[in-house]
Amino acid sequence: KTILLIISSDSIKIDINEIGEINDIIKEKVASNTGIINTVNIDYNLGQSLSVTLMVSEFKIDRNKF
Repeated sequence: KTILLIISSDSIKIDINEIGEINDIIKEKVASNTGIINTVNIDYNLGQSLSVTLMVSEFKIDRNKF
């Protein structure tokens, strides 16, 4: 399985350590062979909010291609 983690914000800053904490929480809840792909973007419609979206898929990813 693969999880796509999408973090979106406008004015809220998020650093690599906070993304790592989110990844750690996800890893505690899923199988050890689950891959996590992270993406961070700006969404000007969010204002003072932060959006975290998780998409789970069954497709396999060849890690050697990344």
